[in-house]
Amino acid sequence: MVQPSRLRLEGRRDARATRHRHAGRRGQALVEFAVVCLVVYMLLAAILTFGQLFYSAQTLQQAADVAAREISRTPLLATANLMDVLYSSNPSDYSNGPSTVRTALFDPQYLQFDLTAGVPAGQSVLNVVQTWPIINQMLYPAMIVQPGHQVYGGNAEHEYLWYPGAVPCTDSANPNRTVYCVARVDGRQPDGAETITWVPVIEEITPGAFSVASTQGGLVSLRINYGYQSATMSAFPPPEAWPPEPNGPAWGARDSEVTVNSSNYTPITGTAPWHDVSPYSGPYGLGKQAAWAGWQRTDPVPPPPSQWPPAVRPYRSLISAQAIYRREVFQ
Repeated sequence: MVQPSRLRLEGRRDARATRHRHAGRRGQALVEFAVVCLVVYMLLAAILTFGQLFYSAQTLQQAADVAAREISRTPLLATANLMDVLYSSNPSDYSNGPSTVRTALFDPQYLQFDLTAGVPAGQSVLNVVQTWPIINQMLYPAMIVQPGHQVYGGNAEHEYLWYPGAVPCTDSANPNRTVYCVARVDGRQPDGAETITWVPVIEEITPGAFSVASTQGGLVSLRINYGYQSATMSAFPPPEAWPPEPNGPAWGARDSEVTVNSSNYTPITGTAPWHDVSPYSGPYGLGKQAAWAGWQRTDPVPPPPSQWPPAVRPYRSLISAQAIYRREVFQ
């Protein structure tokens, strides 16, 4: 016959063993979650990044097709220049003055639209967008909402609907043009410092082809540029072999080391604060992501470089959509 004291002792031993087994399972589950969580995060980030990338590419291609088609059917001067049609404020560039294009086709001012001041009370943003020229309406799905202090020349207290990275630039080829440009990354140094060129949001593929007197006989050949940048994935050096393996740390956000190639386009004074953390922050719109649990600076005056937070560049891809139409109506 088993004594009661022995039964109690064995019961306590069984209880301790059960607790140990449960504690071990909890630790095992934590390790499994840590391993699986990284994979799930990468899959989710890839879905969001490339899903938005493909959506933006489709939006731009549709916008390019509509832009070329509508411009080809608009009665403009036979000697007109396509870049003047899109950006110039000189009435002599059009058959019926700039209002013909600005009202019906494209107005560059809507690439940086002040939501705070531009949306009347009782109306939605979509109500306002429906009154825009057709090309601006087509570009609307590719635009983002940004606080004013992150938009070039914007009111810090307002909110803007912004074509990502678009910067108003002067054009040395024509002082009457204010051309909105985005930064095209042409190369990177081993440490990640970029070499960029400012290119127009909408540009002519073959300069001079729009004129009827050109050898092409009047073509609407345009390209729409869009600097897509991810909000979830960072930029790394390309893999040297397949299957890809990690090839060093992510590229750092080095705005002070960016090299700008010479071109006809120079940004107008007024740039976004360099110390903001967002996909399109910085004077070149190349973005910054907090790294290794870094933090976002909110100082009104930029701190010295020694106090900069750790930051990396977001994944970037320049999307360019183009379309070519023969001009159908001349004057």
